[in-house]
Amino acid sequence: SQSKMAAPFLLHLPWALLALLPLQIDATAGGARASISQKALDYAVETMVPVLEKEILEETIPDQSGKSSGFDYTVSSIKINEFTVGSPKLSFVAGKGLDLELSDITLSGNMGWKYRQRSWPHVKDHGSADFHVGGSTKAGGLVVLSIAHGRPHASLAGGEASLDHF
Repeated sequence: SQSKMAAPFLLHLPWALLALLPLQIDATAGGARASISQKALDYAVETMVPVLEKEILEETIPDQSGKSSGFDYTVSSIKINEFTVGSPKLSFVAGKGLDLELSDITLSGNMGWKYRQRSWPHVKDHGSADFHVGGSTKAGGLVVLSIAHGRPHASLAGGEASLDHF
């Protein structure tokens, strides 16, 4: 899923943002207030995208199996060999968090596949395939930042992706 793919990016994002924040401690409320500029967000996303690109290449994608139109199928050994983000953007959403938009994504790799018809004549086949996703491919969602148990935390809400061509 797209939100799982963004997980490595989100793991590093709170630390990068906190390093850029000029904090103002409010002693009477026992909390902290932070302010950050759009320029700092631009820097954070430009710094973190190479980390995301590297992490995606190291991801282990589980085999996918299912049934459709009288056939059993399996897609296995899915390996991403290339992942790049051409236009990353992180912007404020008042009262909610940060909007993360990754545009011009290029993704390519290879996989194994097999299928078998469940009824006679039990047609079956197997092989391997290369895949490429590109064009105006986008992914994004709302990044919600919080501090829990004294540690920064980021989560992706409403994540979605659109593929231009596959």
